[in-house]
Amino acid sequence: SEILVNAELMEACGLELPLALQRCPVCGIKKADA
Repeated sequence: SEILVNAELMEACGLELPLALQRCPVCGIKKADA
C-alpha cells in the first residue's frame, strides 16, 4: 500500500496545494528550495 500512498503524494505535490505540503513535506522542501 506504500506504493499507492507515494503515487498520491506525488500527485498532491504537483497540485501545489497546502494539504499537499502537509502530506508531502519532502515536496514542500523541494518547492522551497526551487
